[in-house]
Amino acid sequence: MKDYYKRLEITSDATPEEIKKAYRNLSKKYHPDMHGGSHSYAEAVFKEIQEAYQTLSDENKRSWYDYELNLYYNPPPKPVYTAPEATTYHYGASQARPQANQSPYRTQKVEKINIFRLKAFWIIFGVGALWLTVMYVYYLRNEGKGGDDDYAITWKPTTSQEKIRKYKLLDKYDRVQPFESVVTWAYKDGWYELIDTTGKVLSKRYEWVGEFNSKVAAVKKNDKYGYVHASGKELTAQQYDFAESVNDGIAIVQEKNTYFILHFGVSPKKIKLPGISAVGIYAEGLLPVQMADSEKWGFIDANGVGKITPGYWDVTQFSDDLAGVKDTVSHLWGFINPQGKLVIPCEYEKASIFEDGKSKVSRNNKSFIIDKSNRCVADCK
Repeated sequence: MKDYYKRLEITSDATPEEIKKAYRNLSKKYHPDMHGGSHSYAEAVFKEIQEAYQTLSDENKRSWYDYELNLYYNPPPKPVYTAPEATTYHYGASQARPQANQSPYRTQKVEKINIFRLKAFWIIFGVGALWLTVMYVYYLRNEGKGGDDDYAITWKPTTSQEKIRKYKLLDKYDRVQPFESVVTWAYKDGWYELIDTTGKVLSKRYEWVGEFNSKVAAVKKNDKYGYVHASGKELTAQQYDFAESVNDGIAIVQEKNTYFILHFGVSPKKIKLPGISAVGIYAEGLLPVQMADSEKWGFIDANGVGKITPGYWDVTQFSDDLAGVKDTVSHLWGFINPQGKLVIPCEYEKASIFEDGKSKVSRNNKSFIIDKSNRCVADCK
């Protein structure tokens, strides 16, 4: 079983912000374009990084993944059967062998002991057989036909799994993902297909598929990415070298070392982003971008218009109307508002994005919690 935490180089108690940051850093490091576009190892690692992020960034999926990972590393103990020792009898040196007129049968007490041991044996045997049966069924449900790292069904009694079993979809496919609304991805022999709850195929076949967001999912075929609607209709051609998941109706893609913003609204459009070497996570209407000439980070809006001048060593996405920024000289973190004003000075060695008005920061190797006015509100000692 794949350990997504090790793949993202984080601990099992990592926060959503740490997961996003690890994903962004590692995806930059192992993106095939950073290795000439033909580095098989980097591409394989990049795929695993995307799989890990898609699982750990979803609260429900992460919860069940943690359960399965714990079961994988700490399997339940197998029952150990110890055969009962046979009853032995010892005769002293002075004792004579039984005479012919003595009863050749053991006493009633000995018979009762043997019957008890026989019942105990069958009870233990039955428990062991039941346990093996349960574990075998669990293996079939969770491992399926795809190998040790594949999942036939996430073990959670949901309506979607009832549909999967009802229509015997696992007789046709190696893996079937949980249904999102009335559709899901099914896998067999290296290909994914979009199917509905009755097993009807709605799309073409793809080598890799992402999750649906706003009814749009990224797909890959012949080493190129595109996007598909939940109805199975292809919204774009398979032409992109890199494609992010849809967020608030837009997606960031890369084609021939150039980034674009794709809008999937009522009027689909494609906006070119020249002179940009890297992008961050689009949130709250702003996209972090790194300029190729200065290697500094700033922010643009969904139409590609610059909103915050590039002038930072690194940045986070916006959350709670604030984004973390890293000073180019001190390399310390602070926070800016959507207008680009520095509202919390760059004085922290580490900083997480704000959630519910709070952020975890670190200064002088001590961690504590601050609010949006830069006051310490927890772990202040």
